[in-house]
Amino acid sequence: IGLYVVNHAHDGAGNLQSNGNYINIILFTYNGNVWSSASPIYWKDATTYADFYVYYPYAAVTNVADYAFNVKEDQSTVAAYKACEFLYGTAKNLAPTANVVNVTTYHSMSCAVIKLAAGDGFTDEDLADANIALELHGLKTEASINLSTGKVSPVGDTKTIVPLKDGGKYIAIVVPQTISAETFIVVNIDGEVYTMPKEDFTFVGGKRHTFTVTVSKTGSGLNV
Repeated sequence: IGLYVVNHAHDGAGNLQSNGNYINIILFTYNGNVWSSASPIYWKDATTYADFYVYYPYAAVTNVADYAFNVKEDQSTVAAYKACEFLYGTAKNLAPTANVVNVTTYHSMSCAVIKLAAGDGFTDEDLADANIALELHGLKTEASINLSTGKVSPVGDTKTIVPLKDGGKYIAIVVPQTISAETFIVVNIDGEVYTMPKEDFTFVGGKRHTFTVTVSKTGSGLNV
């Protein structure tokens, strides 16, 4: 994780800046038991209060008000999926103490979960045996994050995300945003491509949204 520390008087308020903070981005790593910092850090003195800002994953930051982060377009592997996560948390107006400082972090990104359900003419076994590929269209994958507030804003052009197949569902980490593409979910079943039109929908940071796609046979093939 990366950590900023901003000092201020007890009755004042800290102001996180890109440079000039008491601690400017120090690396902390966790070995499964304890956290260790890249170099020792201490309270300024016995009376100066401090605000702590934590973010994950650790990376260099040029502008704390506009930190660039992106989720991967191909999230089909566990490693790629996990690389899309961004955690953020703060602990503010803390008095100097010898005790551990606890900072709770939250999921800044949103999560899409897509489940395929068997409709008319299909069974769960049919879907389990089929060769299925699924894509999410019309999503911005780039984000601007304000490390002072934790606010995430989508930026850039829309892209296509390939989610991770997780048992009987597909999951993808998504930048919080409102989708506006005419096509959202695209499913390829045994070589046949079918689309699910979008409805206006907003992905919310820190929330998991589940979509169920019912697949039905018709005289001409499949309906999604």
